[in-house]
Amino acid sequence: MPHGGVTLDDTGLTVSGGGANIAGGAIIAGGVTVSNTGLTVSGGGAIITGGVTVSNTGLTVTTGGASITDTGTTANTLTLTNSAGSFNKAILSMVSTATTGFSVIDAKVGSTSVFNVAASGLTTISAGGLSVSGGTTMAGGVTVSNTGLTVSGGGASVTGGITAVDIGVTVTTGGARIYDTGSTAETLTVKNSANSLNKAILYLDSTATSGFPLIDAKVAGNSQFTVTAAGATTIASGGLSVTGGVTIADTGLAVSLGTVSISDTTASTTSTDGALVVGGGVGIGGSIRCAGTSYAVTHSNTSDRRLKTAIKRLEAAQETIRRLRPVRCGRSAVRIYFPGFLADEVGDVLPDLVQQDGDGWKSVDYVGIVPHLVRAMQETQDQLDASRAQMARMQQQIDALQAARAASWVGHDVAFLLLQLGLAPDAPDDAEAVAGYLDREWPLHALQGDGEAASRRRQLLREWFERLHSRYDVVAQLSDRYVGVQWDALRESLLPPDSGSSSGAKCPMGFGAKTTSKVVSRKAEDVKGMQMITFQGRRYDVTGSSLFQPEGGQFAHFVGHDVTYALAIQSTRVEDLDVTPTREYSFEEQLLLERYRNFFARELALIEVETEQKENGGQEEVINLHQVIDESDGMTQEVCMQRMKNVLKNASSEQVNATCARSTMTPLHKAVEKHRLDLVKVLVQAGADVKARAALYDDETPLEMAHRFHFDDIVAHLESVAVSG
Repeated sequence: MPHGGVTLDDTGLTVSGGGANIAGGAIIAGGVTVSNTGLTVSGGGAIITGGVTVSNTGLTVTTGGASITDTGTTANTLTLTNSAGSFNKAILSMVSTATTGFSVIDAKVGSTSVFNVAASGLTTISAGGLSVSGGTTMAGGVTVSNTGLTVSGGGASVTGGITAVDIGVTVTTGGARIYDTGSTAETLTVKNSANSLNKAILYLDSTATSGFPLIDAKVAGNSQFTVTAAGATTIASGGLSVTGGVTIADTGLAVSLGTVSISDTTASTTSTDGALVVGGGVGIGGSIRCAGTSYAVTHSNTSDRRLKTAIKRLEAAQETIRRLRPVRCGRSAVRIYFPGFLADEVGDVLPDLVQQDGDGWKSVDYVGIVPHLVRAMQETQDQLDASRAQMARMQQQIDALQAARAASWVGHDVAFLLLQLGLAPDAPDDAEAVAGYLDREWPLHALQGDGEAASRRRQLLREWFERLHSRYDVVAQLSDRYVGVQWDALRESLLPPDSGSSSGAKCPMGFGAKTTSKVVSRKAEDVKGMQMITFQGRRYDVTGSSLFQPEGGQFAHFVGHDVTYALAIQSTRVEDLDVTPTREYSFEEQLLLERYRNFFARELALIEVETEQKENGGQEEVINLHQVIDESDGMTQEVCMQRMKNVLKNASSEQVNATCARSTMTPLHKAVEKHRLDLVKVLVQAGADVKARAALYDDETPLEMAHRFHFDDIVAHLESVAVSG
């Protein structure tokens, strides 16, 4: 039934104009349709059962707000749907006049807010996190608390920054990319403001172990800094500057291009300080250039034959060394002087030993000079050896001449002769003149005074006197010449204060007149039945001499005996044979023995026994010390020493001091000659005569021979024996 724009029939209530104003509430069943100006409910509000459909102008709540309460479980409490084919407005628009102090959205579960959008736009998700698919653009910042932010699919685009609280930001799939077009701030800053920290500021980890870089920093698409999965770090350009030191473990440091420069200027005073300290060795494939001083315990140059080619012997090294000019010089601006060579000059002589660096500075390989020095010394030694050989030949000739001349001196006083020939080189020296110089006394007054002639005479006399006194014992003194207090005083003044007593054996009374014996070598078993006599330690064969024949021989009873003492005292009595005198032989006796020695050397054969044998428990042991020493060069020192000890066990004193007929040396002399201190010691211990003399070495004792050859170890030992003896 229509009434004033209101139609009420069985289909419901229709308000066609002016709208409807209901006070006190209205209960409408069957639905309400509000068109044009809409529906205004004042006072108690409106309770609508069956749904509300708002057409055209929509639903406007002017005061009191709208509250939707639902107890259902099968439908959404609020669904906002727009079915237009084209749409450019918001599905849900929330507007307020106020600007602060309220929430635009406050979604609660129970009474706890889980999603809140403040008036400022700050969106807070209190629980459950945020899952975004297709990308998110945020201006003004995002604060993620507790469980964090999860972005799946298209990722997240954030403008204004992201603040992650508590558990931070976790990207599970797709990775994280930061793009920046700004120029006033860092693209990525990682900072920890905690006062104490024991974790990493930036932590990188992967499940895979190889085939990828941990860090790949690029500039304009080119890698500049790379850290591989194995940890290998590559700096493509720009270099590396480190303050505080670098420690490199395991595989070490490899520089493939460029140089390693250490600008530190710390001086090195030991092997453990300086700008660079290396605990182990250093291998260098190229050259080393040092502008300072190089210190080393040892320095070894590679010189393996396998590295050498075109090997040739150095020649004319003496001339090369002669052309070098050693100098003493100092470095510019440094007051330190040292010996050396100038590289410019060495280059003219030995150009291979001079190098020049890139700055034009020249250097000298000093070690390379050593082979030339060694070769020069070898050439000098060869020349010396040749000179010695020539001098030896000349000396032999001189000795032969002197021996022939001095043979006539035996038994005479030669003082006047030595002075006359020494002071007057042009003085006659023929046999008749020499005979006139013998047994003459030089006037005493001619040796006194301060004049030059007297001084020359005293000097020459002193030289001869010291030479003879140092080598021979004085066994007698003339009673008719050079006697008296004044001569005694002169003799005393001619000797040095520390001369002491004579150090040698008896004068051989020959003054160089050497008589060569006829030596015959015999084995010990061949000597047993031979007719021999012993004289001055030597055995002579008298088989062919009528003087020693059993029938009618004047000295037949001498056979088999030592006849030295008997001949010295001119006795033929049997009781004077095999006598070792307790006194020294007189001057006249020595003269007599010297004549016998010369006679035997001319007339009889000197027997050299090759092997001396003694019975030793049924076994025979060879005793020939000369043979042991002569063969020592072909055996080791230990074997030779053991053999010598074995031989010395059964050697007699005579065998220990046996004189070699060819060299006139005793075994001790030969041991000294071979520079065998070990043999010298055992021979001295076995009773070797340290005062025995060898004519081959100018009648020198073993000690004098050691001095001649500068064998200081043997000199020290023999001198200690002389002192203790």
